[in-house]
Amino acid sequence: MADAYSRLLLRCSARLSTKPVAARPIFERLCREYGRPDARRTDHGAPFAPPAFCGLSTRSVWRMKRGLRPQRLEPGRPEQHGRHERMHRPLKADAPRPPAPPQRAQQARFDRCCRASNAARPHEALHCRTPASLYQPSARPMPAKLPAPA
Repeated sequence: MADAYSRLLLRCSARLSTKPVAARPIFERLCREYGRPDARRTDHGAPFAPPAFCGLSTRSVWRMKRGLRPQRLEPGRPEQHGRHERMHRPLKADAPRPPAPPQRAQQARFDRCCRASNAARPHEALHCRTPASLYQPSARPMPAKLPAPA
C-alpha cells in the first residue's frame, strides 16, 4: 500500500495468499498506525472488481463499512495508476522469481526496497523530493467498530 499524494510506500508484505483472511489484518494494522485513508484506489481486476453487483467485492464492501470510498480507474486507462505501477518496478526488480525462501527472506528484500523508495530515491513528480519528506499521516483514526453505512 502506498500513499497517493506523497507516494510513500506504507507496506509491502510477503504473503502466500492475497485472500482477505491474510490481507485484512495487515490493512487494519496500517490504518491504526498511519490513520484511515479517505479512499482506496484500485483497478478493475481481481480481487478488487469481480463480475458482481456494481463490481463490488467483499473486500470493497468491507472497506466501505469502515469509511473508505472505493475509487476505480477507468477501464482501459492504466496510465491513471502510473504512480502505483512505478512503485512496482523496483519491487519486481528486487524480487526473485520464484520468491526467496523462506518468506522472511523475501520480506527483508521488500523492506529494503521500501526504505530506499521512501527515503533515498527522489521522485521527479515530487519536484525531486522523497516520499518520506512529504508524507503526512491521516487524521482519521481507524476505530475498532464503525456504524453500518446508511
